[in-house]
Amino acid sequence: MYGLLYVQQVMERSKQGQGSGIIPAMSPLGWAVRIPWVLLAVAAPLGAQTTSPMPAPAQRQRAMLLESASAGDRVGYYLYLPPAYDRDTTTRFPLLVFLHGIGERGNGTSELPRVLKFGPPRSIERGRDFPFIIITPQLPARAGHWPVALVDEVVREAERTARVDSARIYLTGLSDGGDASWNYAMAHPSVPAAIVPIASEASPRGICAMRGVPVWAFHGERDRDVKLAVEQRLVDALNACQPPPDEPARLTVYAGAGHLVWTRTYEGSDSVDIYAWLLAHHR
Repeated sequence: MYGLLYVQQVMERSKQGQGSGIIPAMSPLGWAVRIPWVLLAVAAPLGAQTTSPMPAPAQRQRAMLLESASAGDRVGYYLYLPPAYDRDTTTRFPLLVFLHGIGERGNGTSELPRVLKFGPPRSIERGRDFPFIIITPQLPARAGHWPVALVDEVVREAERTARVDSARIYLTGLSDGGDASWNYAMAHPSVPAAIVPIASEASPRGICAMRGVPVWAFHGERDRDVKLAVEQRLVDALNACQPPPDEPARLTVYAGAGHLVWTRTYEGSDSVDIYAWLLAHHR
């Protein structure tokens, strides 16, 4: 827009015979011939200083924007639809919300591909198909951690955008995204059918509210970023609730591993199939 305004101003000066110092005075016909050059010259530096209004595309996932009230801005996300989605226009599908770690935050547009680095969106781009609708939002760069309100907006956006089976909504996340999975389940225990937090931490206060949410957590034995004892405390606190959870919370510990254990979990390299486990649960 600013580039077009600049061209208009220069054209007015040209009509008055003033010139611009860069582009000489010329007739309207001359402008018609040369206008593409002007737009290129003006738009290129301006484009380098502004953010693309639309999110960067992925190969196998739709790039979309959410108008977020909690973030006070647009939040970019990728949406994956399973192969059967378009063949069966009446069936509702399970939803998997993937929440990335702190290192993948961004502006939701040109930086959105950062969220393809790990987890289900990474596997999708490499050709793997899933039976879930999968939504992968990007936490705004200025945010410190995932707000529960934003996660809830993402869930509602998925329900609005796609045919979601509300009885089979699952959350998973790594590191900061795992924290958000715990926090969301405590704040909205009636929504998730199960969660898979990885290398995460949260306050156990109010954890018994989520006694009806099955949990399978994963952690590295030698994690220096988030100590194993922190997630162990969460699992133990949930299992100590009275009445106890219908399904005891699980914690899988990778012996000798540090913080970056999520690829092993999401790709099932240790004969772990979290996706089959999730699908076995419903509200």
